[in-house]
Amino acid sequence: MFFILSKIAYFLATPLVWIFILCIIALCVKQKTTKKTLFIISGVLLLLLSNPFVAHQATRAWETPPINARSIESPYEYAIVLGGFTDYDAAMERVVFQSSSDRMWQALWLYRQGKVKKLILSGGEGRILQRGYTESESTRDFLLQIGIPAHDIIVETRSRNTFENIKYSKQILDSLNNTLPALLITSATHLPRAMACARKAGLHTHAFSTDYAVAPESLSIDFYIIPESSALEEWRKLIREIIGFAMYKLVGYA
Repeated sequence: MFFILSKIAYFLATPLVWIFILCIIALCVKQKTTKKTLFIISGVLLLLLSNPFVAHQATRAWETPPINARSIESPYEYAIVLGGFTDYDAAMERVVFQSSSDRMWQALWLYRQGKVKKLILSGGEGRILQRGYTESESTRDFLLQIGIPAHDIIVETRSRNTFENIKYSKQILDSLNNTLPALLITSATHLPRAMACARKAGLHTHAFSTDYAVAPESLSIDFYIIPESSALEEWRKLIREIIGFAMYKLVGYA
């Protein structure tokens, strides 16, 4: 039930849904003053939420700041890479990497740099309609094909959400008698929720954030004044994370 309710909440968290609902209400309202007010609010919301600078600032205020990999002096025995960054094209027999796949590439870079020794890929089948394969397994197969040794890859296949990512990853580390902190690698906006789950579960981890918002000072003037559809998507991801964090707190996951 929680899984289905979270999906509904995430859908309603989409900014375009809010604007669409306001416009529908405005069309149904008979009073001209109220109708005009609702349309103005819809327009202002659209301009505000489609502004890249505003979206970026909101994201940076929420996300966990990145760290320089040079600050990792002693290598971690295990790095936990949270799922949610790939799909699998069965017809083409290939892994399709999504925008949040930076967490996988950064994990691979840390592995190649000797900053982590083994990768724990955490991710089962998170869809309501099961497809018969898990994200962690398809990602593992990809890593094997590009030369990562099998003994350095551990897959966790049961999790369907962040809470279960942490829960089952902890079980794996406990079974390995690991007492040292692991490196938790995921998107910067996702890390506040993931780290809260880890603390609640008693999993000792250090955070390594990926695909974080870059400093706006390095971008052009267009970034500050021209509306972009990408800003709406950035808001959608941010609001989903905030709602997810609140729901996890409510049910005691974090």
